[in-house]
Amino acid sequence: MKRKGVPAKIAMLIVAIAVILALVTSSCGTPAPAPTPTPKPTPAPDTKQPVLEVSVSRLSIHCPTSVPPPMAYSYARMMFEFKIHNPSAVAVTLEKFEYAVYGDGHTVAGAERMVSGEYPDRAIAPYDTTNVDFPLPYISKEEGPALWAEMAKGNVIWTIKGVAHIRTPAESISVPFECIVRDYSLSIDDRCLEGN
Repeated sequence: MKRKGVPAKIAMLIVAIAVILALVTSSCGTPAPAPTPTPKPTPAPDTKQPVLEVSVSRLSIHCPTSVPPPMAYSYARMMFEFKIHNPSAVAVTLEKFEYAVYGDGHTVAGAERMVSGEYPDRAIAPYDTTNVDFPLPYISKEEGPALWAEMAKGNVIWTIKGVAHIRTPAESISVPFECIVRDYSLSIDDRCLEGN
């Protein structure tokens, strides 16, 4: 009986192993469905454009006619013409414009604080450009003799740093800008050059 029982147990064990192998094979043969990946959102195309583009189209320096001699020969006046371009499809309104001027790293007298002007309701249409004339307080020969001497020779590279405050239909925005000016017109009396 023991001899007959042993083969029966072995047979049952073989059947059990066969069933287990069949189950394992069937589960391996048909792979489980892969999890559906979550689609990543497609990034929107970068359509954001600069809100404003500011450049200097003209810089002239002259002795002011409003200052009587001999003081007139110790001061010069800077006059900027800024070109302000709206590159977007939305109209903007220039409300305020301010800037400071540096000449070869020297702060121009009176411009260590921002020079500012108000422009209520100065609209700039989509893709349009407007010009803004802007004076700077006087440059003093006594306060900056080294800068004055180089300015009179036409050697100064000017850096203009400022902020344009604009309004769009949705919000008010402050747009910082920086311009470099190498070419400028100089119209000063020879007496302004004495002592240089």
